[in-house]
Amino acid sequence: MARFRLGFVLAIAAALSAGLAASVAAQEAPDRDWYWCQLAERPYGRTVYVSEVFTPPAGAGEVEVETAFEAHVQRRHVREPVAGGLCLGPKASREDAVRDRRDTIDSLRRDGVTVVRTDWRFRGPRER
Repeated sequence: MARFRLGFVLAIAAALSAGLAASVAAQEAPDRDWYWCQLAERPYGRTVYVSEVFTPPAGAGEVEVETAFEAHVQRRHVREPVAGGLCLGPKASREDAVRDRRDTIDSLRRDGVTVVRTDWRFRGPRER
């Protein structure tokens, strides 16, 4: 019975050690790239739609993400965008992306542009 307990204790210790190592590695890993998107409405881009801040899944291309945002805005908000969706980034941290998005929104509003915040984030190919 003592051998069983010792083996059990060693197995738990090994599992905890592996979990701790994975946790430390995750904390040391660099932050993923962060983006947000915008799209201007006709006429003259006086209304701009902005996405939430997000990190695209690995392998997602820029055009795929921008097309998905444009499709979302057209489905839910507007039929004629001035141009295609434009995603801004990469930013090294979520905080940098949030700050950039907020500064852009503030600047657009100072210029008399109506800003519509959407709840859209790119999640993958099903977005279209």
